[in-house]
Amino acid sequence: MGKVKHKRQKPQKPRPTGIESVAEVEQEEAELETPVTRTSHAVASIVDKLHSGSAEERECGCTTIATIVDQPGAVAILLDLDVVRILGPLMVDQCVTVRQAAIGALRNLSVVGGYEVCDQMIDNDVMTPLIAILQQYKEQWQPEKASSKMETDPKTDVFLQATHLLWNLCESNQTAVSIVNQQNIIPMFLSTLDPDMYGFAQAIATAQFLQIVSENNPDALPVLSSTEAENSLRKLISSEFHTNSMQHVFLKTLASGILYNVSCGKLNTAKGNVLTVIVEVLMSIIRLDTTSNITEIAEKLMAVMNASNGTSSLSEEDKDKEHVPDVNHKSIDAEIEKLHNILSSQQLALEIIANLSCSDDEEWEELDSAESSADEMACSEPENQMDMLSPTCVPTEVLSLFADHQVLTEVVKKIPSLDARIAGHLSHYPKGKKLLKSIHTLQSRALNNVNNMASNMEPDALGGLKNLHLLWLKLTQIAVTETAVKNEGILEAVTGAMRAVVQRLAQLQSPEFKDVTLQDLNFLFEMGSKCNNADVRANTLRIVSTIGCMLAQQVTPHSLLKNIGLFLVELASNDSELWVTAEALDGLFDVFAEDHVDPIVKEIALVPKLKQIAPALKVKVQQQKKKLGEHLPIVTTARTNLNRFIKYKNS
Repeated sequence: MGKVKHKRQKPQKPRPTGIESVAEVEQEEAELETPVTRTSHAVASIVDKLHSGSAEERECGCTTIATIVDQPGAVAILLDLDVVRILGPLMVDQCVTVRQAAIGALRNLSVVGGYEVCDQMIDNDVMTPLIAILQQYKEQWQPEKASSKMETDPKTDVFLQATHLLWNLCESNQTAVSIVNQQNIIPMFLSTLDPDMYGFAQAIATAQFLQIVSENNPDALPVLSSTEAENSLRKLISSEFHTNSMQHVFLKTLASGILYNVSCGKLNTAKGNVLTVIVEVLMSIIRLDTTSNITEIAEKLMAVMNASNGTSSLSEEDKDKEHVPDVNHKSIDAEIEKLHNILSSQQLALEIIANLSCSDDEEWEELDSAESSADEMACSEPENQMDMLSPTCVPTEVLSLFADHQVLTEVVKKIPSLDARIAGHLSHYPKGKKLLKSIHTLQSRALNNVNNMASNMEPDALGGLKNLHLLWLKLTQIAVTETAVKNEGILEAVTGAMRAVVQRLAQLQSPEFKDVTLQDLNFLFEMGSKCNNADVRANTLRIVSTIGCMLAQQVTPHSLLKNIGLFLVELASNDSELWVTAEALDGLFDVFAEDHVDPIVKEIALVPKLKQIAPALKVKVQQQKKKLGEHLPIVTTARTNLNRFIKYKNS
C-alpha cells in the first residue's frame, strides 16, 4: 500500500494589531456570500466591460448579457445596474460588431423582461439611438453576402436585430409607436418584405413590426395603404408557397393581418378581391394539421432525454435541465421552431377570422358619461336571456366566404385539448414548454372564434340546431379537462364559447335541455362557486341562468329551478366582485320573472334573501361607482331592478 502524506496544519500567526489580514477578510466574505450576491457580483463585472476602451471587451459584455437574461433573477439585477441606459449608446458604437451585440442584448432583454423592461427602455430613451441606427438604412439597401468566416453579415444582422427590438417596443408601448410615426420610418421597411432579396428572417420581422404599428394607428395608414405597400402585400399573400414553406406560411399570414388593419376591418369594401384572397390564405393556414407533428416531436424528445439520462422517466429535479446531446438538441430545436412558426401563423389567422366575424357596429363606447347612461339603462326593462343575441350584422360577403370554406368546422378542429401524455412529454423540456404554451394559446383563440361566430352569425350559418347542440356537448367536455381546469385562459375562453352557444340554443328553443339532470349542471355549479377568475364565474352563471330560462318555460316548474335559484342567489350574496353579483341578480330576474314559478321562489325563500342583499348592494354601488368602469351600467341596472323585482314578487 502506498503511503499518504498528511498536510500539516500551520499555527495561526499572532496579530500584533489585533486586526484580520485582507486575505482573511476576503476568505470570510467568500464563505458568507450567498448565491444571489455572487450572481450580482458576476453580473456587475460583466456590465463593467461595457465601459471598456476595448471594442472586443464591449462586444463580449453585450454578448454575455444577451445570453444570461433568461436566467432566474438576471433581469432584475441588470435593471438595478442600469444596464438599459448603458447599452443604449452602444447601439451606435463605431464598431459594427459592438452595435450588433448591443442591439441583440436589448432585444433579448425586451423579450424576457416584457412590458416593464420595454417601458424602462422608452424612459431611458433607447428609441433615439435605435432610430439613428435604422436611419442609416433609409436609402434602399441590399444585404451583403456573408463571408465564409461568418454566418451572417454584421450590417444585415444589425438591421434584423433592430427590427425585432423596434417590434417588441411598439407592441408594448404606445410612445414607441408615436415616435415611429413622427420619424416616418415605416416606408424604409416596405422593400424588406421581399424574402427573396432579404431572406425570410428579415421579411418576417418586418411584417411583425408592420402588423403591430398598423393596428389602430391612423398615422400609419397613408403609407401602408399606398400603391407600393398594397402591391407588396398582395404579392405576398398571392404568391405560391416557397420551398421554405413554413416561414412562407407565417409571412403570408402576417401580410393578411396588415391588409386587414389597413382596411380598418372593412375588407368587404376594399378594392379588388382582397377579402376573398385573405380568407383563402387564412383557411389554408388554419387547415394545416399539427397533431402528428406535435406527437412526433414529443416522442422524440422523451426518447432522446431518456437515452441521455439512462432512465425511463425524469425526476422533478431534472425537469428543467436540458440533458440532450448537442446533435439531437439542435435537431429537435429546429423542429420545434418550425412547428412554432405554424402555430403562430394559425394564432394570427384565428385572430383575423375572429375580427371578421364581429359585426361592423361592434365598438366599445367610452364611459365618460357612464353614470348618466347607466341611470337611463336602469329605467328600461331588463332583457331576457333568450332575447339578448341581436341579428347578425356580419357582412354578407364574409358570411358567404365562411360558408364556402366551412370556417366554423375548421375552427372547431383546433379546440380539442392535447393528449395528457404528450403534454407531459413536452413539459419536461424548456423549449417544449414554450411549444405547449403556443398550443394552449391556439386553443384559446379557436374558442374565442366560436364565441364570436355564435354571438354574431345567424343560426343557419352556424349549421342549425343539431350542429349547435353537438358543439355545446364538445365544449362541455373540454371545460372539464385537466388542461382547462389548470389554465384560466382556456377556461375563460371555453366558458365564453359555451355562454354564446347556449344562448343561441335558447333562442332556437332547443328541446334537448328539457331532460337536463343535476349531474349535468354540477360541474357548472362547482366552477361558478370556486373559480378564482371573475370572468369564468360570470360566464358560468350566465350559462346556468340561460338553461334556467329554458326550464322556466315549462308549464310545470322544473325541479332543477330550485338548484339553479340557490346557486345564483349564493353568488349574488357572496361574490367578491360587485359586477358578478349584478350578473347573478340579472340571471335571477330572468329565470324567475314569470308567475308560474312562484312556488319555487317561495320554496327557496328568494325574496327574503334578496331583501338582505339590497341594502348592502346600494352601499357598495355608492362606494365603487367610480371604479366600476364598463361594468357600471349593469350594476346600476341590477340595483334598480332588484327593488322592482322584490316589490313585484311581494305583490
